[in-house]
Amino acid sequence: MGPVGSGDFRDLRKQPSRVALNIRENSLLSDTSGRRPGTQSSKQQSIVAKHDTLIVVLGVLVFLSVGCMRRHIFVTGPPGIGKSTLIRRVLEKLQLAGSFPASHRGSAQAADNALRPQPSSAAAAAAAVGFYTEEVRAGGERQGFDVVTLSGQRGPLARVGTACRGSPMVGHYVVDVPSFEALALPAIAPSHPATRLVVIDDVGKMELLSAAFYPAVQQVLDNPQLLAFGSVPVPRAGRTIPQVEALRARPDVQVATVSRDSRDALVQRLSSQLRQALQQLPGAGASSGPADGVISSQ
Repeated sequence: MGPVGSGDFRDLRKQPSRVALNIRENSLLSDTSGRRPGTQSSKQQSIVAKHDTLIVVLGVLVFLSVGCMRRHIFVTGPPGIGKSTLIRRVLEKLQLAGSFPASHRGSAQAADNALRPQPSSAAAAAAAVGFYTEEVRAGGERQGFDVVTLSGQRGPLARVGTACRGSPMVGHYVVDVPSFEALALPAIAPSHPATRLVVIDDVGKMELLSAAFYPAVQQVLDNPQLLAFGSVPVPRAGRTIPQVEALRARPDVQVATVSRDSRDALVQRLSSQLRQALQQLPGAGASSGPADGVISSQ
């Protein structure tokens, strides 16, 4: 059987059956008792029965493993298409958005209210952690971006400015790497045993200026008890980001493209996929911890 990639897994589901059938045929051909072709001894019949069972078992195991293989979900699309909004809507459907602050580009009082954790968010906060980035606007003009954790902490990611010594820039934005690391890195390193979902919105050029960020993302992706749900940018002018391409190429990652026409359908599809994947994680439903009961159908 060849290596498993990120292509069409439907063919993979057929391979265990072919392997088992080959074993079965080789076992039957190995009988040198001289019996007429088409007749089977009790030993051969036993082998056939065992191998038929093997076919079923292998098929089920591979079907389950394929279903879980591309368990991490990232969305992509052009700037302003609504990737963060889609992520929030999916979390709301999963009842994991208790401490995911709503967009707050209005008054300072409205922003303060939006950042206050909701009383019912304890279970959601345990089950889902992470961060997202949000535009900062003043007078209708974009002034930069903030990093906001699902627990409501906020700090600057980038601001419009001029280059100064020691401060990296992306376009005309000065990136505050220490501020980003102080909030985002702890947010994607779960400390609660009930945590199952890590929101990483997004894995972009500004965030990747932190040398510690991508290794932290990889730790999340490699953890069999966690699911990642986040966003990645689309290539601009044909220029790709190596870390993003490496993330896209992982066999346990699927990337969904967001468009204005697909947003509503994606909310339904991704919430359903995440719900099923969360329920299949090791230890899911094994205890009555804070995460229990927050992942439900609506």
